[in-house]
Amino acid sequence: MPDDDLEEMPVPEGPDPLDEGDIDTLRHEILRLRDIALGQRSRNHVLEDRIAELEVQVEGLAERNGILEAELARNPVVRTARAAGAAVRRLRGGEP
Repeated sequence: MPDDDLEEMPVPEGPDPLDEGDIDTLRHEILRLRDIALGQRSRNHVLEDRIAELEVQVEGLAERNGILEAELARNPVVRTARAAGAAVRRLRGGEP
């Protein structure tokens, strides 16, 4: 998600209204920035939760991958192909 809040902040033309010291302008700006900060904090919590969910999914997939690799290593066709490959490498003078 892009930082939309930061992109929406207008750049004042001329003197910055905050420099004038108008209490209503200052209060408005403080409240606006507070709302942006609260929104960012909420967004961070949502993203943290999503990251945790994805980490659990990755762990599950890694476990399944290990199981499939073990099954594949026991497959007679795969074992025969590996043995044939090793024999060809030996005949060519390479490492077994």
